[in-house]
Amino acid sequence: MKEGDHEGAQITLKFLVNEILLIEGGNLEVIKARILELVTILSRASVEGGASLEKIFGLNLDLITELNKIDSIQVLSSWTVKIIDHFTKNIFNNIYSGDSYLINQAIEHTRANYMNKITLQKLADYLHVSDSYLSKLFKEETGISFTQYLNEIRINRSKELLQNTKMSIVEVALFVGYEDQSYFTKVFKKITGITPKKYRSGKK
Repeated sequence: MKEGDHEGAQITLKFLVNEILLIEGGNLEVIKARILELVTILSRASVEGGASLEKIFGLNLDLITELNKIDSIQVLSSWTVKIIDHFTKNIFNNIYSGDSYLINQAIEHTRANYMNKITLQKLADYLHVSDSYLSKLFKEETGISFTQYLNEIRINRSKELLQNTKMSIVEVALFVGYEDQSYFTKVFKKITGITPKKYRSGKK
């Protein structure tokens, strides 16, 4: 899917469905459970591709209701093909629709480089867009600012290090991208409600 092969993805998914039908030997309830697992995977791919989590959640509730009403393998097979077509189109429309793709790239780059001196301007330069445009789009797509997102990634990582390593607070701050320990402590407390020192002592 990530390579952009829409038709190939559909063929592969339909092949998997046929395999499920054969392997489970006509047990309708077991087949339904396997199809539901496939829907879950496709839902996750849709969200990762930029689809609205709220819309996907609502869609899944409807699909579960429909799935529960199906009483034959023939109907289930036709229904599953329709759902595969829907999800693959949704995934590709979101991944390759411009704005969502740009923000996906921004998020991916930020997650890979949060420990470095990454800024909105540097990220915008990397993506070949203006910082003002990226800032506006990032907030619209994610609901938070780029700075908030970067801080949350850094603080979540710092919590893991505080809990699972013997690194000093200064070392943790530097490791996740903060050169100033006092600023790190300020951001940490703003997000978690407590200081890094109290967080570490509370986890022992």
